[in-house]
Amino acid sequence: MGYKYELHLHTSEASKCGAATAAEQVAFYNSLGYAGICITNHYFRGNTSIPMDLPFEQQIRYFVRAYELAKEAAEGTDLDVFLGWEYAAGGGAEFLILGLDTEWLLAHPDQMQWKPAEYFTRVREDGGFVIQAHPYRQASYINTIHLMPWHVDGVEVCNAGNSDFDNEMARHYAEMYKLPMYAGSDNHSCSPKRMAGIEADRRYDSITELLRAAAEHPEWMFYHRDLK
Repeated sequence: MGYKYELHLHTSEASKCGAATAAEQVAFYNSLGYAGICITNHYFRGNTSIPMDLPFEQQIRYFVRAYELAKEAAEGTDLDVFLGWEYAAGGGAEFLILGLDTEWLLAHPDQMQWKPAEYFTRVREDGGFVIQAHPYRQASYINTIHLMPWHVDGVEVCNAGNSDFDNEMARHYAEMYKLPMYAGSDNHSCSPKRMAGIEADRRYDSITELLRAAAEHPEWMFYHRDLK
């Protein structure tokens, strides 16, 4: 039996498009026997529900509350909860930031003034991971495909919210640039029709360790279609 991990997950506390609370998502993934989940709500400039007229520290406190609520809900269970966020680089291009913490967010009050390339460089220098989410997604809010292969640690080549064509294009992109490949559900509710993620060979207490290991094992990716 493998250890399943969700790398792309939204909750209603911080994502406008989220249809389930952090506690509800924890219960859902616990019912499926997952080992861990990453709370990756839409960050500032994305489809966030965080009030933008608040002081920066309060914005961060509001944003990470979903992660904290998920951690609280997971206490006493076998589900590990990791903090992440989905960073919007403009034009519909979005990137999963994983491996950093609340203190990192609070330490950089000027971060939304950084250009995307600088943002990703800072994240990576400080030990975080940058994974481009659904790079070939076709949607009304996306007017251009933006790729940044020299600034990422990997590509989400299997997104359960994408069409098979979009995912195949993402895989081709990752293969051409020899970038590590990852999968995630992009789950916004407790009743997704499809799910995707990583099924590792053991439990990982650190999300960065899991991502490094998964980069060497693309066969760990899984994709479940048409769930009932």
